[in-house]
Amino acid sequence: MRGTLVLHRSLAVSLAFQELLAVSFWGSGMTIYVWRRRPGRMFLLSLAMGVLAALVVFPGVAEAAPLVQKASGPLTAQWWQTFLTPPGQPRDPFTRCDLGTGDVVFLAGSGGGAVERLCTVPAGTSLLVPLINFEASTAEHNGDTPAELRAVARDTADQFTNLSLTIDGVAVPNPQQFRVQSPVFRFTAATDNVFGVDPVPTPSVADGYWALLRPLSVGEHTVSFGGTYPPGPFTTFATYEITVRG
Repeated sequence: MRGTLVLHRSLAVSLAFQELLAVSFWGSGMTIYVWRRRPGRMFLLSLAMGVLAALVVFPGVAEAAPLVQKASGPLTAQWWQTFLTPPGQPRDPFTRCDLGTGDVVFLAGSGGGAVERLCTVPAGTSLLVPLINFEASTAEHNGDTPAELRAVARDTADQFTNLSLTIDGVAVPNPQQFRVQSPVFRFTAATDNVFGVDPVPTPSVADGYWALLRPLSVGEHTVSFGGTYPPGPFTTFATYEITVRG
């Protein structure tokens, strides 16, 4: 079977919680809102986990936004479309920090093994982090129908192991929560694309583990991520030293 793998590991948060404010459940997940005190300031963290619908509110009023959450399927499709046909130069998208959409920058893993990269982003930038994922397309002989492409992508992603995501040395728990499959999308790969996909119009489906990291504070951060595909065997691990400029 021919396809395209990309892996990543990154992201996490270290906070000592003093008071629980609210726990909200929705159809596919749960958000826990918590705050800790520092002199003259209040910090809020929202962690996403998987459960059902309900709402439990505790005393207190605060504003919160998730620090890290599962990325949307359409956003993961846009990552593949961008990396298969990267604009400008260099054509190797893995070495760049200027690819993305709106205020979201697309990070990348390695083609195997461990890599380290330096990256500078403006304040207010979110990061799309693909821990490990697979793209199945007709051009790569993975199937001709949407159902066939979905099945190949799903069956491959089912075998991913050793998922990891850290930020500033702290691991994000339960990276399995970031599993997402894209809708069917189309691309025409660049003739010199790094994945070796034939440059012909083709439908495709991606499946794997994707995290959307909300904007980091101004300053220096380390984001690492990765995963393994044992049948390959294939392992990837990427470490980004990220400077957020105000």
